[in-house]
Amino acid sequence: RSADHDVSMQIIGNINKIKKNQWIRRAGCDLPINSVLVEAGEVIGPAQIGLLVQSGIRELHVRSAPKVGVLSTGNELRCISSSSSSSRASSTTGLEYGQIYDVNRPALLALMRQFGAEAIDLGCAVDQRDSLVVKVRQGLKDCDVLITSGGVSMGELDLLEDVLVGLFGATV
Repeated sequence: RSADHDVSMQIIGNINKIKKNQWIRRAGCDLPINSVLVEAGEVIGPAQIGLLVQSGIRELHVRSAPKVGVLSTGNELRCISSSSSSSRASSTTGLEYGQIYDVNRPALLALMRQFGAEAIDLGCAVDQRDSLVVKVRQGLKDCDVLITSGGVSMGELDLLEDVLVGLFGATV
C-alpha cells in the first residue's frame, strides 16, 4: 500500500455519503424569472455571451459603436501625432510665432473613446476652402458623426461654416 492508494480510497469511500441529487442544480435556479440578463447599451463581452447562451438565447440584436470623426481646422494649429496625413506636418518641436498646439482634437478623440465610440482622427485642415471640403467630405463618408473644432470665429479665413452650410446643407 502506498500513501497515494490511501488517499484514493478515502475519496472513493466518501462517495457513499453523497445523497441523491445533492449536487444537482435545477434548470433556472441561478436566475430569477424575468431577470434582465444584459442591459441596453451594455458592451457584450465573454461574460455576457456565456450568460446569454446559458439562458438559451441564440440571437441578439446589437448596434455597433458609432464612428465619430474629429477634425480640427486652422492655420494657427500645430498638429501633433495626427494619424491621418494633413497638409501641415506633424511635429513635436517648438511653436512658430502665432501657432498653438491642437489640443482639442486629441482631447475630443479620447473623450469619444471613453464614451465607447469608435473615434476616427481626421487630422487638421488648413484655412483653405479646398482643404476643408476634402476633410469634411472624408469625415461624412467614413463617420456616423463629425465633430469639428475651430474655423467658425467669423474671421476672414474662418471658412468652415460656409463650407458646411453651403456645400453640405448643414445647420450650424
